Amino acid sequence: KFELSVQDEGPCDVNRSVSGFKSLVDFMGVRLIIPGCLAGTKANGPLAGAKGVLILSPGLIDREVVERGYPLLNFGTVLTQEASYLAKMISASNVKKIATVRWANAFGEEVNSSLKERLQGTGVTMIAEELATEQTREFTSMLLRFKRLGADGIVLNSLGAQQMLTLMRQLK
Repeated sequence: KFELSVQDEGPCDVNRSVSGFKSLVDFMGVRLIIPGCLAGTKANGPLAGAKGVLILSPGLIDREVVERGYPLLNFGTVLTQEASYLAKMISASNVKKIATVRWANAFGEEVNSSLKERLQGTGVTMIAEELATEQTREFTSMLLRFKRLGADGIVLNSLGAQQMLTLMRQLK
C-alpha cells in the first residue's frame, strides 16, 4: 500500500519546508520525502540524516548537497553540470561579455557562481550580475546598465515566466 501525504512549502520557503518535513516525519511517520526546491532540500538534509529519512530529489541540486552526503536520491542533475553546459555553449558563440539576471535564492546563486567559475579561461567575462524577485517588474535600468557595460549576451537564470516575458518586452 502506498499513501501520499502533502505539505506545501510554498515558493521555496525554508521555514514552511522544515515545518512540513517535521509534520510529515514526526507526526505522520513518513520515511520518504520529495522536496519542492533546492532550499527545502538543503534545509531538510540534516534532519533527514538524523531521522533516517530518504529524500527523493526531482530537481537540480548544488555542490553543497552532494558534499554533505545527505540521504538523497537525485533524479535531476547537479547545478554545476548545468553551468558547465551553459559555459560551453556561451564560449562556443561569439559572445565575449555576458550579464546575468537571477533570482536571489540558493538555486540562482549556485548556477551563477558555477557559471562564473566555468567561464574562467574561456575568453568570456561576466561583467554584471543583477538580482530579481518574484515581484520584479522593471528591468529597463538593468538592461541599460548591461548595454552601457558592453554586454554581448544576457543569461536569465531561474527567473519566473512572468519576469522573463516582462524583461523580453522591455528589451525592445
